[in-house]
Amino acid sequence: MRVANKIVYGFGTLILLMAGLVVLEVVQIGRMQDIVHELSTVNFEVASAALELSGLMAQVDEYAQKSLELGDPDYERQFGDLREQAGADLARIETMAKSDRELTEIKRLAAT
Repeated sequence: MRVANKIVYGFGTLILLMAGLVVLEVVQIGRMQDIVHELSTVNFEVASAALELSGLMAQVDEYAQKSLELGDPDYERQFGDLREQAGADLARIETMAKSDRELTEIKRLAAT
């Protein structure tokens, strides 16, 4: 092979490699756009309410244990108040749910 042919084949290989990388990048960008679209459909109001509810559920567990162990009426009263507040928060989140998947998860959480 002549040197000129080796240079042409080398550049041809390089160009094919670069074209393959461009195709790979285009595919990756498409995937990223799909992910961004999926994340943009998340209802952030529901997500923040769910985080608040998560903290509230931890408090409900804490006061449930304290009221059962100690039998103190103050703990039982606070446990009842927190349980009512958690139920109200779940009802509020249920009204904000947009998809069937969200409703299913909210009902599963309410059952616990």
